[in-house]
Amino acid sequence: MKAVRRTVTACATVLITGGSLIASPRADAAAPIFPTYAESGPKVRANVTDIRQVVNTLPVQVQLSNFESGARVTVQPNSTWNGSLWIPWASNDSEVNNKAIRVFWTSNQQDHLYYLYQDYLHPRDEIRWGFNPTYSHLSGYLAVGGSSTGGGRKSLIVQDASHGGRPFWMENVG
Repeated sequence: MKAVRRTVTACATVLITGGSLIASPRADAAAPIFPTYAESGPKVRANVTDIRQVVNTLPVQVQLSNFESGARVTVQPNSTWNGSLWIPWASNDSEVNNKAIRVFWTSNQQDHLYYLYQDYLHPRDEIRWGFNPTYSHLSGYLAVGGSSTGGGRKSLIVQDASHGGRPFWMENVG
């Protein structure tokens, strides 16, 4: 009984003084055989991007459909919608196809369909847009112009891109 009491007292003393019961590895010791957090999978923490305002600068109606939440927003020509619409996170083709916000409008008898998502594998949680539902950065996805990183409350501006510009721009909202 005395041996058990001494062991418990020694353990308590070490823990109370901030010590450890496990010896530190030798400097020349081999690396652990189990994967570290960084090696075990993709980064899963990302900042939420909340679109609080959609400014439609086009002379036609714009529709946004969030395929993750089912939310739908219609913004009339040359007007502004106010509310809350979170941008879905995506890191692969399936997530882009099943979760991304689809932004649609028709002008000059031509349909425009874009996919909008937050790339949570990007170190700054970048908002990206493209023409097809694939994740690959080689498939033509581009960063939304303006303040499209870091999450937070944003204003999404939908604009004319007929001259090679970007159809979307973001600004931070207070």
